[in-house]
Amino acid sequence: MKTIKYFFLFISALFIINSCSTPETNPQLTIAITKASPIKDYRYYVKWLKSADSTINYIDLDPLSIDSALKVLENCSGVLFTGGTDVYPGVYGDEADTSRCWEPDRHLDSLEIAVAKKAVENKIPIIGVCRGLQVINVALGGILYVDLPVDFDTIVIHRTPD
Repeated sequence: MKTIKYFFLFISALFIINSCSTPETNPQLTIAITKASPIKDYRYYVKWLKSADSTINYIDLDPLSIDSALKVLENCSGVLFTGGTDVYPGVYGDEADTSRCWEPDRHLDSLEIAVAKKAVENKIPIIGVCRGLQVINVALGGILYVDLPVDFDTIVIHRTPD
């Protein structure tokens, strides 16, 4: 529930940013979504955006090359880094833990890390949901722990079916 709350705060911030521009310079919000495939749960990101403002444009970056995605980013009001599979541990210097991960998507890792760095450099608002937050962390030089319950012997449940 907190994720949805923060998501709508992100959208609200984009509206404020957009309201400071003139129609000639920024006619409406365009949000880059790092993975907005209509299959699986990714379609819900578009649904969330459209529920905040039905006129929002979105661009799915996943099918694009990194160069194309960075070019598209130049005309975006914000970036939504979606959830998904584990980030490949080699990206943050822990390749030995690859066997403990859920099928990493190397293309998406490379794409999202490049987009995160460019968005931060250009001061484009970003938000990360689950994996997306992890990618932003890694792109900015952070590390990840592959499995908190195993690595830290905790009973806190970090994955749920919903």
